[in-house]
Amino acid sequence: MRELATNAIDRGIWKRTQLDGAALVWAAKQCQQAMAQRDDRGLPHATPIEKGQQPRWRQLDFLDLEEANFVLQDRAGGIIADHAELVALRKFFVKQFPGEDVSSIPRLDA
Repeated sequence: MRELATNAIDRGIWKRTQLDGAALVWAAKQCQQAMAQRDDRGLPHATPIEKGQQPRWRQLDFLDLEEANFVLQDRAGGIIADHAELVALRKFFVKQFPGEDVSSIPRLDA
């Protein structure tokens, strides 16, 4: 695939602006992955500070109070949604196996 892509670039299949745009998207993704890495406390180096397709990211050390509140509320909303899905999945699976010992399916109420 790499050889095919290199050949296509050499033949001028894509305009320079398209290649520059693709390089920028790739570089932004690399930066996002690097900033999302977690430290020894389990915290990311940076986090999105708004919703949207291309949210701004900021390092935790530089968040203001409003941004910190957004991050916590957004994460709490995700945890609540995840928990609701887990509860629904557990109920579904317990019903899938009537009459069987379902004690191996984790309880989520404790």
